[in-house]
Amino acid sequence: LRKGDDQATAAAMFNAHLEIPEIRDIAEKDVCGFQVLPSPGHTEGSICLYMEPYLISGDVVFSEGVGRYDLPGGSYGKLRQSIERLSKLDFDYLIPGHGPMGTKESVLMALEELSASERFTDIF
Repeated sequence: LRKGDDQATAAAMFNAHLEIPEIRDIAEKDVCGFQVLPSPGHTEGSICLYMEPYLISGDVVFSEGVGRYDLPGGSYGKLRQSIERLSKLDFDYLIPGHGPMGTKESVLMALEELSASERFTDIF
């Protein structure tokens, strides 16, 4: 984002250019009562916000799957590590960036889905 790269921001997909405002890093701390959890994988700077019983996951994990990791800044390995970390939290409500809300079970199922895809890939 800081470089204004239209490929990395996906603006190029829409034949557009984003004017990037000043960007401030958010450290792993509390913000408005939510704990900021760096969660790279969907993008390098992805974060989740956690305050029991809520996990706001953005596009890292959804109620029925995981966020894309094949776009610039994405990483399968980092996404898997992030979801493993999230699976250890105590929460009841998963609030993704879009789509229906989920539960802790959604995160556990996403982790299993990633594990299954690894096992499938290992066969070939």
